[in-house]
Order: sequence, then C-alpha cells, then structure tokens
Amino acid sequence: MFDSYRKTFHRLQRCISITVRTSPTHQRNLSTLFVKYSTSTPNSRSFTMSYLIKNCGLSPETALSASKYLHFKTPEKPDLVLSFLRSYGFSNSQIARTIKSNPRLLQANPVKTYLPKMEFLQSIGASSSDLVDIITSNPNFLKRSLKNNLIPSYDLFKSLLQSDKRIFTSMKRTTLSYNYRCMTRNIKLLRDNGVPDSSISTLLLNQPSLFSSGWDCFKRTVDEVKKMGFSPSKLTFVSAVHIKMSMSKSTWQRKVDVFKRWGWSEGVTLAAFGRRPWCMGMSEDKIMAVMDIFVNQLGLDSMVLAKQPFILLLSLKKRIIPRVAVLQFLLSRGLVNKNASLIVPFAYTETSFLQKFVKRFKEEAPELLTIYKEKINSFQMPNLAECGTHNLCTSVTPS
Repeated sequence: MFDSYRKTFHRLQRCISITVRTSPTHQRNLSTLFVKYSTSTPNSRSFTMSYLIKNCGLSPETALSASKYLHFKTPEKPDLVLSFLRSYGFSNSQIARTIKSNPRLLQANPVKTYLPKMEFLQSIGASSSDLVDIITSNPNFLKRSLKNNLIPSYDLFKSLLQSDKRIFTSMKRTTLSYNYRCMTRNIKLLRDNGVPDSSISTLLLNQPSLFSSGWDCFKRTVDEVKKMGFSPSKLTFVSAVHIKMSMSKSTWQRKVDVFKRWGWSEGVTLAAFGRRPWCMGMSEDKIMAVMDIFVNQLGLDSMVLAKQPFILLLSLKKRIIPRVAVLQFLLSRGLVNKNASLIVPFAYTETSFLQKFVKRFKEEAPELLTIYKEKINSFQMPNLAECGTHNLCTSVTPS
C-alpha cells in the first residue's frame, strides 16, 4: 500500500499545473490589501494570502483571516494538496469551498494524510461524486484518525443505517468532525431513555451532526424534551430534541412571541410543538406569513392552526399560496360550501387537489388551472411589513 502512496506522491509532483486568472478589479483589491499589511506582516503571510486568493479562489477578506493561522513560503506543499484534490475530480468551486472551510488542509502531505481516507471511502463503495460531496461538505473528515474515528464511526453508522447508500447520504449532511466517543455516548443516552433504534437511525440519517454534540448539552435537551411530555418511543421525540438543540433560548422565545401575536398562549404553542415539533423549526418570517394567509385571507381562527400545525411546514410557493388562490376563487363563486373544512385541501397531494378542486370545476371555472399555475410561477415571499393589511377575505390583524 505504501508503495502506491509514494507513486501517487511522485505523480502529483509531476502533474502540478495551476492556471491563475484574476480580473483587474480583483488585482487592485489584492494590491490594496498587500499595501495595507505588507509593512506589518512577514513576507510569508503576504505570499499565503496571494496563494489563497489566486489558487484557491478565496476572497481577499477570507484569505486575510486564514493567513493569521496558516503560513507557507513556497507553493510546493499546497500545490500538492490542490493537485491531489483535482485528481479526485474536485472542481475549482469545490476546492474553494473546501479550503475556505479548513485552510489548514493545505499544510499536510496529501499522500500520507489524505490518501488513506480517500481509499477507505472507495473501499466501502463511495463513487467519485460521493467522495467529492462528502469531503466538500465536511473537510474535517480528512483530518480525523482513520483508526480511532472514521472506521469505528463507519461501523456504528452501518449498524444503524444498514446500507452504504444511506451512510453516504448521512456523511454529506454533517459539517462537524466525526467524534466516535461523542456519538457512542449520545446514542447510548437515547437508548437508555427508551428511544428505539428506528428513531435514532432517522436522526442519524438526517441530522448526523447532532450526535457530535457535547454531553452536557445533549443530556440536558433530552431531559427537557422528556419533561415536556414527549414519548421516547415515538419519532417526534428525536425531532423535538433536534429542534430544541438547533436554536438558542432567545430564538425559541422570539418564535413563541410571534405566535402570541396571533392569539396563541405559551401553552397552546407547546401543545402545537408536541403535535408537530418542526413547526418551531420554521423561521419567524415563515410563521408570520402563514398565519397572515390563513387568518387574514382565508378567515380562519388561529386556534385551528394550533390544532393542525402541519400547515406551518408546507411550502408557501408550491402548496399554500396557489391553493389559497383556488379556494378563494371557489368560495367567491359559491362553488364550495363555505362551512367546509379549509384545512383538509392542504393535506392532499397535488394530484388529488387538482382533481378535487380544479379539474372538477373545469366547466364552471375553466380559468382555475391558469390561476393555480400563475401563483406558483409568480411566487414572491410576502412582505411581512404588510402582514395583516390584506383585504382578500377578512380584516383580522395580529395585535
């Protein structure tokens, strides 16, 4: 194996060929930065900045920040790293993203440090695109110990996710370093609290970074979610753990305050969170926009949404706004009963919705399909400054 490493190293040395292209404006920006810092910094720092900008695609500002922790006087070593990445199919933009995330990658011997990790990924079935996506998403993968972290972590992933395809999907979604000790400890905590492996694997597939969280924070959140009444045996438990860990207490409180503007008490908000934890994962802007549409435009009581918080998770562009337009049209023409549920239509698949609320009325309202498609194609995020000022249905406004 090590003979192959040496051959690869010599091949990389022979194939180094980097073309530098910078615009006049870019060059002027460089000159300004160099004049500003050349009198107070060593030549190696200026060279490092120049290299990061010209050869790695970093902005002058990012290069300046990176140069505080990264120094090299000649291009040989970083050239080898860039050539190594290109030999695996990394594009210039992917190299820029990778180096921006961890500039210190340029300091290592790629054949000694990175090649074993690449060969490991290939040995477990990673395609060229899988390999590039994994490293681009999480460059720290290349810095972790193969023996102490990556291989044990893979075995752990395999035991829960079963297929390599699911493992690669999970790897592409993490931005944190793999910490085998953290992951095993946090998984054990969930199991000890009665969380089934099916829920753990779902969380590992979609939010793998969560398992590298510190013990104190992870345990505190698990305990908090249990006190909120979530059952560890249900998938909503790990969803709630994720949502609570993804935001600070101040962010959580701001979202609670947004719901209060629409008449929800803190208890009502927690009940909605219990039904659909992801409703608290929506941005404050999204919450305001959805509440405005359903309360002001469709005339619903906000408590209806508290009982059906799945509405908050739906796409404004693809589902909420076009369907609201169709329902408003049908209501204005008396084609649907005004006492019928205005929530149910949003639970239908697109095919079912079109069949029940558009094609069904093609004789009475042939323009409905056009209205529906126009709303999708012309979507713009509602202006929150105008929330509560619409006159499409009712005049209810948030306090």
